[in-house]
Amino acid sequence: MTGVQTCALPISTPCRDLELIPEDTDKLSLVANTVVDNYAQYDYCKSIVSEWIEWYTTQKKIFDEVK
Repeated sequence: MTGVQTCALPISTPCRDLELIPEDTDKLSLVANTVVDNYAQYDYCKSIVSEWIEWYTTQKKIFDEVK
């Protein structure tokens, strides 16, 4: 089929849940590490969703032009 692209991103696997900080923690380093890890996870999931939207939009455009 002409114009069909594959999406190499792992969209079939949901993003993992963000980490929670234990309520009884008194270590600022644990809080900071958790925040950094959660931001990294968010950025990773955001890139997957953004790439999927771009792939879908391209495929829809191709499909609409063919029909």
